[in-house]
Amino acid sequence: QTSLAQTLLHDLNVDISNLEETGHNLTRASSTNGAGGVLDIFYPEWKMSIATNEQLFRMTCQLWKEAYCNGETKEDVRWH
Repeated sequence: QTSLAQTLLHDLNVDISNLEETGHNLTRASSTNGAGGVLDIFYPEWKMSIATNEQLFRMTCQLWKEAYCNGETKEDVRWH
């Protein structure tokens, strides 16, 4: 089973057990050279499985609601 660690190792030469020597390679996976804290890793099967998992999506929505909503209802929020 492919994982984030395997993707990092094979695609970017980042060894999670040796980040001191290989961690700098993470900048190659970022369009902002790491400034935004987001890796531009889009389509590995493991990531698509996470992104399309209904339960994880519901949990994420709940976290967003608790973090960013201040009592608004669906009717209060303008969905785009």
